[in-house]
Amino acid sequence: MAGTSSHLFDEARYPIAWRFNAADCALSADDKQRVVLFDQAASQALWDRFIPVPCLITELPSLFQCHEKTTLDFARRAESSLFFERRLSPESDLLWLFWGRRCAVQVPRDIFIKCWDDFFYPSDENTALVMPGSAEVIFSFEENFFYGQFVRPMAAPL
Repeated sequence: MAGTSSHLFDEARYPIAWRFNAADCALSADDKQRVVLFDQAASQALWDRFIPVPCLITELPSLFQCHEKTTLDFARRAESSLFFERRLSPESDLLWLFWGRRCAVQVPRDIFIKCWDDFFYPSDENTALVMPGSAEVIFSFEENFFYGQFVRPMAAPL
């Protein structure tokens, strides 16, 4: 398998790319080639399609029904990945992850579960993982993760 530094993303085009270009990113070069980053305009269009509010955290009570809240340990990647393994439907081959309205990525389920902590950071406050074709969503606020459903109808899968 290729080294992690042999596939770098353009940080000028994709502001969130620093996460995947960082020395501590665990994604292999092969994994990175399966991740699709979107520029700001495309990210905003996708956010508007999947998440019907400008800011997730401020709108949560009217938008989201929480089924589970858990705290994940970023230092224990494998143990914490079980939360995602349990909650992400095997039928959802591709997932959409949003860091607010301006940065989005499409990521295969297997890559996300393996390296979930390269996508979520402990300081995140407006990050959402959406399963296309489903109302299910996982979002985080710092180390707290919330699994549930949007209570408003969501967009059809792309």
